[in-house]
Amino acid sequence: MRTLSTVSLLVSILFASPVFSEIPYKLRDGIEEVDYAKLNPIKGFRLPDSGQFRETTWVRGEDRDHQRNPMSFTISDDGNIVIDNNTGLMWERHLNWKWEKTVPPKGKWRPQDIFSYQDGEPRRRPYHEGVQYCKQLRLGGYDDWRMANMKEGHTIAHYGAARPTIDMKYFKDVFAGIPGYGDRGKGGMWAGPIAPDHNNSGWHLGFIDGHFMGYPRGGYKTTRCVRADNNGTYFIPEYVDNNDGTVTEKVAKLIWVKKVESGLLDWEEALQYCEDLNYASHRDWKLPSNKELTSIVDLNRHKPALDASVFPDTDYKAYYWSRTPETRDAARNLMSETTVQPEDKEINNAHENAWIQAYMLGGNWRAPRRFKGYARCVQWIE
Repeated sequence: MRTLSTVSLLVSILFASPVFSEIPYKLRDGIEEVDYAKLNPIKGFRLPDSGQFRETTWVRGEDRDHQRNPMSFTISDDGNIVIDNNTGLMWERHLNWKWEKTVPPKGKWRPQDIFSYQDGEPRRRPYHEGVQYCKQLRLGGYDDWRMANMKEGHTIAHYGAARPTIDMKYFKDVFAGIPGYGDRGKGGMWAGPIAPDHNNSGWHLGFIDGHFMGYPRGGYKTTRCVRADNNGTYFIPEYVDNNDGTVTEKVAKLIWVKKVESGLLDWEEALQYCEDLNYASHRDWKLPSNKELTSIVDLNRHKPALDASVFPDTDYKAYYWSRTPETRDAARNLMSETTVQPEDKEINNAHENAWIQAYMLGGNWRAPRRFKGYARCVQWIE
């Protein structure tokens, strides 16, 4: 039986495996990166729930027990735009390639049998072409479309679904990997730059299971463009120190314990720790969801990828538990692609995995529930 080591898990969180001979370190052909820091906070922003509402443990504290802002979308009258009713972000609904309903021969899944190009455009692009595509997009009467950043992309991931981890009633043309090919990277969506000195890679959100990690910019990913009124974005956290060992984050409307003192815990121990915590005259603490953990990621920083003056002594080489369990369907579909041996039934069972966060760059992954990580507790501003 092989389990996840700390080193192997960190590597899997940070970078996918493919290596390309030519990796652009700057955007080419005069294409400029989106400067998210110059955009405005979205008015009325609400951080969506994870979408996971199944009961997977007898211990109180998982996502099912703490629902706040259920995921909610509206389709525009012309059917081409998805409006997130929580975040205010507007998303491109259809991508520029189409699904062919050709049924491939049994046991032989070939990309050419499933997909075809539309208007001569590739369904997946290198990073710099994705940035350019969004800048040129004219849709719904808007001309201010752009590539989403990682935190924005994470808001539409639906962790109650699997392969793809997104609601396909609203978001069309989602590529979540081809059965038998074992390449989870093919299901990725570009999601903006990583830290400033990592400009050879960009974030990608993998809809095969909902992970996000760094990927070489020369690789090919889909691009789903986004916009918001008032030139808005979900990007940088805004903090107010409460002078009692806690801090309020104003964008996602959360109160955090600043310094983690939980010690290393397995997942159910982490759930219980936050449920039992009595700190700063409050008892309504909870383990954060995976989206709440991402809300404090500062995409302008790394090692750690958050504000160390707000969260002192953050160990960026460690892992932090979320209350979000992996779905049953995701574990079954990924049986042959998990980071442990397929024959390890105990770990590959959905009831043995949950989502964790690393703050070296800010990526996430799923880990066996017996893995040891920290608990940074949170409470909601009602």
